[in-house]
Amino acid sequence: VGLGMQELGMWGASNFPKLNITHWAEAHQHGLAHASRLSMPPLPARSNIEVRLMGSIAARASFKGLFLVLGLEEGSWPSVEASRGGLSTAIRKKLHLKQAEWRLGLQAHDLANLLVKPHVHLVTIAEKAAQPQISSRYVQRLQAIAELAKVKLPDLRPRALATQMAMEQRQRMDLRAQPAKPPMPRPDLARRPRSLSITQLEHWIRDPYRIYVRMVLGLQEWDAHGRGWDARDSGQLIHDGLEALAQGARMEDVLVQSDARLARMIRGHARRHVVRGHLAHILQAADAAGLWRGDWTIDALEETLEAVMEVEGHELRIHGRADRLDRRQGLLRVLDYKTGALPSKKQVGTHMAPQLTATAWILSQSGEQVAELAYVQLSEDRLKNTFLMEVGDGDVADLLASFEARMKKRIMQFADPTLAYTSRLSPKSDKLFGDLTEQLARTLEWVAEED
Repeated sequence: VGLGMQELGMWGASNFPKLNITHWAEAHQHGLAHASRLSMPPLPARSNIEVRLMGSIAARASFKGLFLVLGLEEGSWPSVEASRGGLSTAIRKKLHLKQAEWRLGLQAHDLANLLVKPHVHLVTIAEKAAQPQISSRYVQRLQAIAELAKVKLPDLRPRALATQMAMEQRQRMDLRAQPAKPPMPRPDLARRPRSLSITQLEHWIRDPYRIYVRMVLGLQEWDAHGRGWDARDSGQLIHDGLEALAQGARMEDVLVQSDARLARMIRGHARRHVVRGHLAHILQAADAAGLWRGDWTIDALEETLEAVMEVEGHELRIHGRADRLDRRQGLLRVLDYKTGALPSKKQVGTHMAPQLTATAWILSQSGEQVAELAYVQLSEDRLKNTFLMEVGDGDVADLLASFEARMKKRIMQFADPTLAYTSRLSPKSDKLFGDLTEQLARTLEWVAEED
């Protein structure tokens, strides 16, 4: 494959490996991995670095020190690659595709390279997220083979348990050691926000501390210098393309305009090819799904909305933009485009995902009658079609009344100066992002205490 010659500035052209590549995304991944190997910095000369976190490639290049191999639980390692289209082994061979088990061999190769280090510890955890864990079957087989070969693999669990108990005893004796707690700031009423966007409402419900950091402290995380293309840019590109198609633009013209935009923002040719193919797939799937046809007519695109909710002298301004509004016989349908996971109907009904409901409520305050709320799933998977999921179970009026009651109750709660902006009050998942808000909240410390 001649990709190394094409991407001189990004990957380099020296000794680029010859590969059987199935699609451009895989080519891009191989290219980045090759570039990282070429540009891998040498190990520091200092010997006082206590802990270094490394991936398998970096660890293979290291020879000194004690190595702890983590993540060896069943279900975590080895990670099995998802089947590509359910193709059989014979068809894969005819098409010159990699076998489904090729990544297993690569992971086995990485582990074998780590096991020959002078000092290696294999680490598995006993419990994760309140669920018991067991060692990977391959680690168990390694133990069985070692026993047959009469090679003793020392069990370090008693020593580790004794060390842990000693550390816990020292912490209990140390008067300065206090368990970490979630931050619970209580700003004055005058400093509490009186205006929230539609997307910020979910943070206000699920993670009020994010609103505190952004709206009260006025802190905002800056993008990294020279930030590359990411999901935010892809989402904006897709939204702009859908808006142009909805206004009657030709597919070819939209893609040409996108090519010019990608040429300005993405330097690598292969990366541009991947993003452009992704965009074309989503736009063509949306067109094939008939999003511009039917008995609904497009009334507005990217419409700016706002309204004020008032209860007992306390006000909250809610503002935002609607991706698309359709009209039929005087009634409105609110559509929101989603490339990621859709909220469930239960989350919408309980107002834990209030984006669509808040949009419809703002429209209702101007005298509009909303008959339908729906998400448009723009799947990145070529094996899944674009589809429209209606939420609200058809009774939008009752849903809006419930939303207004819930928001007014929330407004009165935060009108109490003793109510704190608690971190992770009702998180959507256990996943941590490590962003500015979680760093300020020192989330890892008290989440570990809760676990």
